[in-house]
This record gives sequence, C-alpha cells and structure tokens, in this order.
Amino acid sequence: MNPVVETTQIFYDPVLPPALLLLLGLLLAGATLAVYARDRRTTGSTRCLVLCLFRLLGLSAVFYLLLNPQKEVAKRVELLEQRVVIGLDTSASMQHMDDGQEARLDQARRQIDRARLIVDEEPAYPGLDFYCFDESARAVPAAALSSLNADGNDTRFHNSLGGMLNAAHKGQALAALILLTDGHDFELVNPARTALEAKARHCPLYILPVGSEHTVRDASIQIASYKPYVFAGQHARIDVALRLIGCEYEDFVLELYRDGKQIAQRQVAVGDELQRIESFEVMEKDPGQYAYEFRLSQVQDEVTDANNEAITFLNVSNKKINLLILEGSPYWDTNFTQRTLWSNEKFNIDSMASVARDKQIALRKDNTLGPLTLPRSAQEFDAYDCILLGRHVERLLDHDRQGALADYVQNYGGNLIFTRGQPMQDAKVIDALSPVDWGETVHGFAELAVVRAGRSLPPFELLDRQAGGRELHALFANQEGAPKQLTTVLASTQLDNGSEPLVAMAHRRAGTGQVMSISSTGLWRSGFHDEIPQSASIFDQFWDNLILWMISGRNAYSGSEYAVLLNTANLSLGQSLHMRMTTSQADKLPAGLEVEIYKSGKKDPVDRIVLAPSDKDYRLNASYTPEVPGLYRAALTLPNGEAKELRFAVYQDDQERSEVSVDRPYLERLAQLSGGRIIRPDELEALVKELLVREEPEPLKQREPTWDSPWLALLITGLLGMDWLLRRRWGLC
Repeated sequence: MNPVVETTQIFYDPVLPPALLLLLGLLLAGATLAVYARDRRTTGSTRCLVLCLFRLLGLSAVFYLLLNPQKEVAKRVELLEQRVVIGLDTSASMQHMDDGQEARLDQARRQIDRARLIVDEEPAYPGLDFYCFDESARAVPAAALSSLNADGNDTRFHNSLGGMLNAAHKGQALAALILLTDGHDFELVNPARTALEAKARHCPLYILPVGSEHTVRDASIQIASYKPYVFAGQHARIDVALRLIGCEYEDFVLELYRDGKQIAQRQVAVGDELQRIESFEVMEKDPGQYAYEFRLSQVQDEVTDANNEAITFLNVSNKKINLLILEGSPYWDTNFTQRTLWSNEKFNIDSMASVARDKQIALRKDNTLGPLTLPRSAQEFDAYDCILLGRHVERLLDHDRQGALADYVQNYGGNLIFTRGQPMQDAKVIDALSPVDWGETVHGFAELAVVRAGRSLPPFELLDRQAGGRELHALFANQEGAPKQLTTVLASTQLDNGSEPLVAMAHRRAGTGQVMSISSTGLWRSGFHDEIPQSASIFDQFWDNLILWMISGRNAYSGSEYAVLLNTANLSLGQSLHMRMTTSQADKLPAGLEVEIYKSGKKDPVDRIVLAPSDKDYRLNASYTPEVPGLYRAALTLPNGEAKELRFAVYQDDQERSEVSVDRPYLERLAQLSGGRIIRPDELEALVKELLVREEPEPLKQREPTWDSPWLALLITGLLGMDWLLRRRWGLC
C-alpha cells in the first residue's frame, strides 16, 4: 500500500501580495511590448515577434515561480504495532485470603477470565502479553497463568516494572502496563521515580487492586549497621531499624542484651513513621567477639512476634590502626580530614605536609616513636594499615619512593586513599594504580549521589541516607575522571547543566591491595549547618567507616597473620553468607581450607564448606546459604595452627506474609503519576480493547512546493537565454 497519495489540485501562496505581483507583471509586459514595437522598423516584424515571445514566456515562468505553487499530499500514518502487558503479582502476600475462601492470586486470575483475555489458552488479542512479577518480572505464556504460585519472597515494583517496560521490540510500542496486584513494595523506591520511567516511555500504568484494605499490626527489628572490627576501649555505635506497621503513636520497650545479660533498656515513643533508627553506644575493654541482642516489646494483636528480636556480633581488637597522611598542597579538606582522624582513639596518625620548597611539617600522634621520616621501601610503608594522599604529593615522594608505594599496594596488601582527586602530577607508577583516568577540569558545587554499588557498604550507606538533604546539598567540587576497567563506582556528583554524572568516589583492586579515589572535595562543609543537630558527625562517621571498611581485610588489624572475615553478622533467610580469607603474602595462602558450620544447640557440624581460590591469587572465598533461622558459628584452623571461630545470626524476614493490607495510596500515586489510573474489574476488558483495537487514523495532509522542479529552472533559463542569444546574434543591445 502506497503510504503517499498526491492530489492534482494546485494551490498558490504568493511571496508578494497578488495585487503587487499583477501590477509588476503588467509593467514588465508593457515595457517588453514597447521595446520590441520600437525595434520592429530596424529588426523586422518576424524577428521582434520571436524575441518578444521568448521574453514574455520567460517572464511568465518567473512570475509563476513567485506565485509559490504547491500541491496537496495526503500521507498515511504508519502506526507501530501496539502491545499491552498484563502484569500479575506472584509475591507471597498474594496467598492471603481476604474473605477466608479465595487467595488474592486466584481473585486476579478470575478477573482475567471474566475479561475474556485468554481464549483456548492463547491471548485473546494480538499484541497482548502476560508477565508475572515479585522480585523481578518474567514473561509467561497465557496457558501457564493457571499454574502460577504466589511464592515470591519479596516485591520490587521498580525493578519489575523496568523489566516489563522492555517488553516491546523494534517496530513495536508499549501502549500500557496493566497490573493486578495488592501493592506491597519492599524495594522502597519512591513511586514518583518509578512512574516517571514509565511516563518517559509513553506507557501509562493501569492498576487493578486485588484484596481489601485492613489494619495489620506488626513491629519488627533488624540490625542496620555492621562493622568487621572495633577498637577496644572505644565506644562503638550499633544501629537497629524498627519497622512499625499499624502501630502509630504507641510506646515500645527496646532492650539490649550482651551475651545473654540485659545491659540497657529504652522507652521508644512512636509517631506516624513507618520506620525509625535507634542507636546504642557500647564499649568493650578487652579483645574478643561479643554477642549483642535487641528485643522489642510486642503490641496487642501483633500478626507475628518472630521478628521482634535481632542479634549481632561485635569483633573487638586492641591493635591501633596506623595511618600515614601525605599532603603536598594543604587545603581545608586536608586539615579537616586530619583533625577528625586525629581525634579518633583507634588511629595512630603520622602526617607530613609540604608548606614551601624544601620545607615540610611532620606530625606524629605517638611521640614515643621518635621523629617521623618518610618510608623509602615497601617494607617501611607496610608499617601503615592505610595511606592517605592529598594533592601534589610528588613534592614529598621522589621517583624511588613512588615505586616503593606502588609495591606496598600491589604486593603487600596495602590500602591507598586519594583524598582530593589526582594525587601527583606526571607520576605514571601511581596513576597506574588509580581507579580513574584523570581529566583537567574541576567542577564545583554539585550534589552527591551514592550509586547502587555503594548503598550496601557502611561508609556510603551513611552518605546515601543524607543525600538530597540539606546536609549534603551542593557541597562538592569534583575533578573529571573516567573509571578504568574493573573499577567500581560508589558515588557520583550531578551538575546542574544536565551532563553525565561525574565519578565522585571509586574503588579498584590493585594486586593484593586496593585503592579508593575520592574525586570530590567539600564534605567537611557538612559540619557547618547551624540548624542541623550533630551535622559534624556526618564527616567524622564517614571517615571512621571508610578506614574500617578499607582495612577490614588486612590481616594486621585482625591481630593475626591471616584475616578471615564475613560480609555480615546478620542475614535474612534465603540470603548467602560470604566468607573470605586474605594474607599480605600470597605464597602463604593455602590451596584450600575446610570450614565447619555449627548451629546453636547442635554438637555436630550441620554443614561443611571449603575456602577455595578465587580469581584473585591472594584470597580464598566461600559462600554458605543457611536453610533455617538461628545462631551459627563457622570454625576453622588457620595454616599457622591458630583456631578461628566466627559467629553469625540468621533471621526470617517475612514481611510478605505479615503486611498484607492492600496499599491503595501507593498504587494510586504510581498510576496517576505515570498518566494512568486505578481501574475496576468491570473495566478490564474494555480497556484492553481500547488500547489494542484501533482504527486507522485519517491521512496526514500537507502541502509540498512544486516550484523547486529542475524542469522549471531549465525552462526559465532556456527562454530568457534564447532571448539574449538571438538579440546578440541579430545585433541588438
């Protein structure tokens, strides 16, 4: 079928007013006739008639061009193939029976049958697709819809809708997503963000709520922070997250137990918030591993009390952390960073700054160690657990010391932090360790955003909680840089000009060690908000958590030749525990090591795992997925004969079955912001027909010029050219 239909009717749109064109044409025609009437006596009547004819025809063609002739063209509109996705919620909350007789998933399937969307186990309309979703979205054949089970352990709307929005292929358009769900979302992504992604694809969300709204009462507690090690004699903070459903304006009792004995009790007055963080300060004088258990009082008619307890383990070391700070161009960031680390009792600080040519200032927190001299070899750098570099450090480290520093990182398991972007100029050996390729431009004042890879790590999780608030609003100047291969970007800054986000904080392994690059500066300004209580603690906590996270795998801080660490001391049932063993000397790492897993109350091990080599030659890795909740311990014997035992707790987080009230406000906001709406069961069939069965639109009519024809240009040139040529040949001016 020809998509373009042309009409024979010609339309005119003169470039000058028609009356003016007519007057101009008459004047030129009259002048032409007068000239050739005058030349008739000398040239002859026949020749004058021929010349006059060529001149008048040429002028007529020019005037035709000035009339701007156009033809009308009707173009048929080629529509993309329309598709509609029906998304069926298969999370565990869809097992709930609101009337005691029919599960929500069965209610949703019944609505699909009543709307006659499936005929003979096939979609009733071309372009109709079916998906199920819980933690993610999956395409399902129409015939398999009846065999789906509501067994998803989590509901993640943002992640699931992202998968469904990609259902349309080339040449297709997604007309809408229709969701049958009870609205539970535990991904905690703002519905506005999810809706805007759908709106950007021109795909409205139509939502059919399944189930009824009723009050569910449940109070639960989880450990919100985890530190691999804390320092003996220093206060450590343990954060717990209270999730409160249907418990508005009630009082709770929160108790803290240490190794089974109560050591603290707190009254918690709850407002209308759904979640709040409570913090406890603890302190241990002696090294070891200590169990801290939190117990939250029950509320009347609570749906379950299995989630009212949480336990964590605190690993205490009496070995101070040795830090070296080198700065070649002192600035506010350096001063505030050094001050916050200096005031932390767990750190021994050595620092050296270049303040002028051949003039340095050396400071040492422990004066009993004697005068500070810069290390010259990797072995001397290895006395430090972490080294922090500012700017223009080449003023302190010559070429040989730069090579020794690189050797310390790559072969001695050293930790290096670039605190202010590129630390040295023309230092190839240090640039080779950098997580980013540096640019020259420094952009200032941007807002920090922690990316997905950083949100699970303690120092960046802290920043993520504050991102977008007054504490971190537009504080940061950022040096341009592109992440290298195998670099993990943890935070970025966004400029106001809409350009791509800049890498603010990035991490990269380098041999047996690691390098953290902080390309942004200005976090110290967070301590100067007078109206924000304890805002200075953001800066202090970030550096405390960052140093601990960086050195957590370093055997020196664990007090052993080998470091064996768990990624967490608390995990939800179904999650995997990850264990790793490292040593600074790769040749001392065994080929494998058996670990026995014990459960509390069991004499014999319930499982055995093997720490085995990974793609890194300096690390052994193992994973374990517990099958039942409880307290566990992992026991192993290190190659040097030392016995090691690590404890962890497994809890069952069953929000899908405890929070079963339909979240209609969430669904309404999600639908409205996307351009859709909440629908009733009796609207489902008509809506699908409206979206998929469309009449062919009227052709699009538009006018196209005809004066730009090459034949018209040739005609004008030929007529006026012949007039000129013949006049020359016949001796006329």
